[in-house]
Amino acid sequence: RPRSPVPAGDFEWRYFHHNHWRRFDSITGPALEAAFTSNTLNVTLEVETDSRKGTSYAFDLSRWTQTNTASGFVRKIRREPAAEFDRLEARAAALRMERRDMAGQQLDSMVMPPSSIEVQTF
Repeated sequence: RPRSPVPAGDFEWRYFHHNHWRRFDSITGPALEAAFTSNTLNVTLEVETDSRKGTSYAFDLSRWTQTNTASGFVRKIRREPAAEFDRLEARAAALRMERRDMAGQQLDSMVMPPSSIEVQTF
């Protein structure tokens, strides 16, 4: 039985790359959604990426993976409500800012303020 279709903006498709979930391009995401809602478990698509144009990937929607058909490299993929990704991205950004602030505070505590430095004249 086909899954019920969802409005285009309700779900996002992402792939795991360099410790981050990245959005698929505006063609691949809807193509994966169409395959998913029609119960198609395996589909091969040409995907546009930042570094390559038209790389062929085989998607396995039962294992939630994409495999580069040329290299055989496998990555995880996800389908989540768009609002959930937005929430997670906001939390990740807040954590990155918190880490930067903490690192800055640690560096500041390692440096003596100029008023505490004694200057000797000869």
